[in-house]
Amino acid sequence: DRVFRETNGGYLDMEKGVVYSIRVAYSTGACEYDMKISIPNAVREITAEETTVADKFTFANQINTYTYTAPVSGKYRFETADRTNGYNVQLRIFDANNNRIVRETNNGTVNMEKDVKYRIEIEYDTELCSYNLVIGVPHEIKTIIAGKAVADSITYVHQENRYTFTPSSSGEYIVKASNRTNDYNVEIFMYDANNNRILRNHNEGKVTLTAGTLYNIYVCYVDNTCDYSLSVSK
Repeated sequence: DRVFRETNGGYLDMEKGVVYSIRVAYSTGACEYDMKISIPNAVREITAEETTVADKFTFANQINTYTYTAPVSGKYRFETADRTNGYNVQLRIFDANNNRIVRETNNGTVNMEKDVKYRIEIEYDTELCSYNLVIGVPHEIKTIIAGKAVADSITYVHQENRYTFTPSSSGEYIVKASNRTNDYNVEIFMYDANNNRILRNHNEGKVTLTAGTLYNIYVCYVDNTCDYSLSVSK
């Protein structure tokens, strides 16, 4: 069956191991020509240890494909950094059921589940270019103990650091992100056991808590990456 017909050249999806027949037919005049076949890169598996992957495009409309198994559940950031001359690329991410969950120019943020394999596609857009695919990986959930600060950091756009806190006594508590690099802002969210938001503030806030109840705390990127220390105290 004919799967492709174009004048002078074009693009075609092919399957590995399948034999294809190519016919070049006379059209407007006798001529000599060179046939150039551009071959896509093999699908690359990105390991949990890799946070930067260098790659490039060598022909127009090329799609570079990767697989990535999330090492932890949470909000991830995918950025195509150091693109030649700042040329744009298209970023797409698909879940295990082949549902597209991200379609963005250059960069995107997405929630991923631990141990689920995702497919990432980066497609040529404006010009041939090289790039670095940079992956921002969320931290594991940490447990906060009253009166003891936990050192942490925000290292990528839209990052959310997650914590749990169970007070031993009821009363008013101060949730505070101190020692922030260059005094940059972070945003603090707190949720009760029913996932109701009970606090949203920049850098610190006061909230009334009930003894023995598990609370979830999020410290989120606002305007810059930074280090900080998070504490919950009366």
